[in-house]
Amino acid sequence: MKRNAMNQLLAWKSNPRRKPLLIYGARQVGKTYLIKKLADDHYRQLVYINFEEETRFHRYFDQSLQPKSLLTSLSLDLGQAITPGDTLIFFDEIQACPRALTALKYFCEQAPEYHVVAAGSLLGVQMAPTSFPVGKVDLLTVSPMTFGEFLQASEGVHLLPDRHFFAKTTPVDWSSLGERFADPLRNYLLTGGMPEVVDIWSKTRDITQVIRTQEQILAAYQRDFTKHTDSKTMALRVSLTWQSIVSQLGRENKKFIYQTIKNGARAREFELALNWLHDAGLIYKLPSVSRPAYPLTAFDDLSAFKIYLLDVGLLRQKAQIATSDLLTSEQLFATYKGALAENYIVQALTAAHLQPLRYHVFDRYEIDLLIQLEGIVIPVEIKSGTDKKHASLTNYLERYHSPLAIRFSQLPLHQSGKILNIPLYLADFTREIVNAYLPVERNVQWLAC
Repeated sequence: MKRNAMNQLLAWKSNPRRKPLLIYGARQVGKTYLIKKLADDHYRQLVYINFEEETRFHRYFDQSLQPKSLLTSLSLDLGQAITPGDTLIFFDEIQACPRALTALKYFCEQAPEYHVVAAGSLLGVQMAPTSFPVGKVDLLTVSPMTFGEFLQASEGVHLLPDRHFFAKTTPVDWSSLGERFADPLRNYLLTGGMPEVVDIWSKTRDITQVIRTQEQILAAYQRDFTKHTDSKTMALRVSLTWQSIVSQLGRENKKFIYQTIKNGARAREFELALNWLHDAGLIYKLPSVSRPAYPLTAFDDLSAFKIYLLDVGLLRQKAQIATSDLLTSEQLFATYKGALAENYIVQALTAAHLQPLRYHVFDRYEIDLLIQLEGIVIPVEIKSGTDKKHASLTNYLERYHSPLAIRFSQLPLHQSGKILNIPLYLADFTREIVNAYLPVERNVQWLAC
């Protein structure tokens, strides 16, 4: 399956200032597959060490952190010559061997000619009882597959040819495109972007196997709560917080409320559990901002936030939404009070690196999301159907004078005044579309930054 992250991996490989690469991401988002694919296609050989499965390798890092000594020991143990440039060294599940994480610093300083990649759960790496090699590694976060990646894997087609497709002068029948991608988008809502699930769907089209695999992934995450927490109390709190996500997103106002976890729950009891889920990469956490100004993070209101699940397909299964509820375009995103639509957009914008994502409440209005592009803060509204009402955006534009606002919906791509409607199936291309539709004077400024 083709992944967008492969382009970033190839850029890393060819960078003369390359450092050891540390890949983050939740479990089962395809980190190991990506690196092995990189090795198969672009290196002569792979040295693969999984520190969870092959604990004998830990002793070499206990003895020395010097690259020369480590490479000699690994080469003799594996019976492989390790050649700079021709060999990709892959340390998988690196959180299981904290000294291997420390060793990345010395590979950067003393052996930069060797190509070293490490992968592990974000949570495990952060909790490792060792110093993190700050400034000595390149970082890459891998997310679940996007809708565009899903299309290539399951339908064998690209979503759109290139960014020039969005130029205003290009004649495009957007209504026909919307009809063409309606069924694939529905299928993506069913499967989500977990690579194993997408692979099963693309090969079998069997929804029962999809559901079974999604349940297995959810169960594996549940087991991690006990495995990676330091007490039964903490494991229980993480589990209760995880279970509350469905009901949190089922309310009209999706602001996270601790009392939804259980009666009498307090922030001081469950804040660490919530952060655990965020650090593990299992949820997206979006704070509110007191003021929609650049930079957004400077105006965070840490007492108010929303959370979403890492993958929309897992959310659908976790909420036990029947596949029959998503058969028509009217029901596609409206089911579950629009929560699937919001989760889908948050997931797409995160994968497109349109962070930080925030939201804003003013007067009696709420802006679903705020994004920033090179100094410009843009309000975002998410509609699950074809509703053309946009009171929140209209009042926001009058109050804050933004040059552009975005509404995601099932309507075709078009602009009405300052409001740009982007079809839900084009969420992956938000950056390119905004670039094409920003007012000329602001667009020039944005490109020059």
